[in-house]
Amino acid sequence: MKIPESSARADTDLNTLLDFLSEYCRRLLASGVHTSRVIRNSVRIAASQDTELNVLVTLRCLILTLRAEGHCDVATRVVTVTPMPISFELNSELSALSWQAIDDRLSFDEIRSRYLDIISRPRLPHRLVTTLLSLANGAFCYLFHGDILAIVIVILATAVGFSTKSWLAAHKVNVFFVVAISAFVASLTASLSILADCTWQTALATSPLFLVPGVPLITCVIDAVEGHVLTAVSRLVNAILIVLCIAVGLAVTLLMVTDGLPVES
Repeated sequence: MKIPESSARADTDLNTLLDFLSEYCRRLLASGVHTSRVIRNSVRIAASQDTELNVLVTLRCLILTLRAEGHCDVATRVVTVTPMPISFELNSELSALSWQAIDDRLSFDEIRSRYLDIISRPRLPHRLVTTLLSLANGAFCYLFHGDILAIVIVILATAVGFSTKSWLAAHKVNVFFVVAISAFVASLTASLSILADCTWQTALATSPLFLVPGVPLITCVIDAVEGHVLTAVSRLVNAILIVLCIAVGLAVTLLMVTDGLPVES
């Protein structure tokens, strides 16, 4: 039986294609994408190259098996997933690439070229992200009836806490220590509100809210609904540990600065 040219080409580059798909899946999962989306996008790219891909996803590991159509040869990869900053822009662009691959029948070289272009694009400047995040956390303080001075202090505390978080993450500190220390630094900075005539309780309570793991909590629900229970439980446990670390950081600040202060009724 004559093997189709496209399948022969896919078989020749099977390991190269699988290496690319492993990196593609790893980046998607590490950036906060739910499990079904990782599988659908990668299978779509594999199909554009006349191959069949099977993916087993866990929170810290990926197992991929690739087979060319019309061939019995199989290639397998086991990939460790390392945490990356969550980026909805990156996730959207990588998902769009999978559709372009199947709709436009892109060659593997073209897919890889577009992928490298996407991941190499400059992201939002750190100062801009810090500013926007600080303003957003200040808005939380306002929603919880904080006064103007408390809002300003929360904005400052968020900027300090997020900068601490970024610095620690850049130095490869364990993520749970990063969260606990960042929550402590942010809430300690917000404790300046105790010296001012403002709603200091609200300022202290809202200062570490920028650390709340909203994306893992949402994706764990999506994974559970779609049947990826193992990954869902892993995400949920991870999110709960992060929340506990936030509580520890805030509790240390409260023990340090509020001992002996009168509690308002």
